[in-house]
Amino acid sequence: MDNHPAEEPLDATDASVLDEIAALYEAVDPVPPRLLEQLSFSVALDELYAEVAEMRRVDGGLVSVRSEAPAQRAATLTFAAEALTAMVTVTHLGPDRVRVDGWVAPPQPLEVRLRMVDERRTTEANDSGRFSFTDVPDGFVQLSFHPRRDGAEGEDGEEAVVTPSFEL
Repeated sequence: MDNHPAEEPLDATDASVLDEIAALYEAVDPVPPRLLEQLSFSVALDELYAEVAEMRRVDGGLVSVRSEAPAQRAATLTFAAEALTAMVTVTHLGPDRVRVDGWVAPPQPLEVRLRMVDERRTTEANDSGRFSFTDVPDGFVQLSFHPRRDGAEGEDGEEAVVTPSFEL
């Protein structure tokens, strides 16, 4: 009984056809620039046992404090989890710098961590749930919220809430 050609091992002809198909995909549907960076960033999650919050984008627009000041582009995101909800406003200050302002509900003091590709920052959400990060570079980020215990720093673990990674 003869084997079906599909059951035969790959040979040079098969490799050549696969190379042509790969070249075709690279030409008509290349990997988006920064996709590998985003995937690597998302997979490197420190808080493995944390609750992941669902992200929703709120329509934003241009924001200006004074009529003579140039308008600044801003985006608002909400992250909902069972333990808390966070609203984050990202204001673009220049071509590659942003300010991140946020509020958590229910209001509570928390340690808030901002994880970037090459850097981490930490700040505190105050008793009313307000926090901010200034002069943040554009790029992929992820926020995590950690409970405070008697003034001690929050610990990684089940009580933490993390956001999906998102681009500023």
